[in-house]
Amino acid sequence: MLINKELWFADPDTFNDPFDCRFDPKPALQKAIEQLKVDHNLYKDLLPKKLNSARVCCFSETKKNQLMWAHYAQEHNGFCIGFNVRKLLVNNHLGIGVLPVEYKSRSPYQHIIKSFELLKDLGGDISPTNLREEFTKRALATKYTGWKYEKEVRLISTKVNKLNFLSESINSITFGLKMNDKNKDTLKSLLSGKEWAHIKWFETSRAKDRFALNFNLL
Repeated sequence: MLINKELWFADPDTFNDPFDCRFDPKPALQKAIEQLKVDHNLYKDLLPKKLNSARVCCFSETKKNQLMWAHYAQEHNGFCIGFNVRKLLVNNHLGIGVLPVEYKSRSPYQHIIKSFELLKDLGGDISPTNLREEFTKRALATKYTGWKYEKEVRLISTKVNKLNFLSESINSITFGLKMNDKNKDTLKSLLSGKEWAHIKWFETSRAKDRFALNFNLL
């Protein structure tokens, strides 16, 4: 990723959560079609096609959570890359873009119907396009509440499987608590050129008085 300066967008079928991006929208969508009187093609074709073509790149808003280090950084042996989202998305052609994940214990679609019903009661117009976009976003960025600790933010694309980024999109590298010196030196050597001179490097240590991680600027 760092050598080629590319982010990969994964097919949701490869995710470890079987509900992730795969919560069946048909019952709620049928209800929306009936109650809101929108085009039935929304149900038959356009939404399923868009969901099936979506690819996801996952990020977290925090690097403090120890479970994230354990699950996604080789049990603290890896490292954390800090991104500047604004610079990362310069001239992007993703198709959907950035979506913060919402965490729920029930269907992610019911509140969409209620919101559009309220809009309709207030005299607003409901277009099939707007409804489809809302269903798409919630289908791709809603997870079970048990994953809430991840504080996830997603880049979602319906047009590309990878995204090239500029070196200035990365603003920090944080070494994991158990990362060995050899791997640290290799990473520093890899990012030793002028284009990476702006990066801030952090070392991780155990807090002395609590179950927490400290990040010390090198």
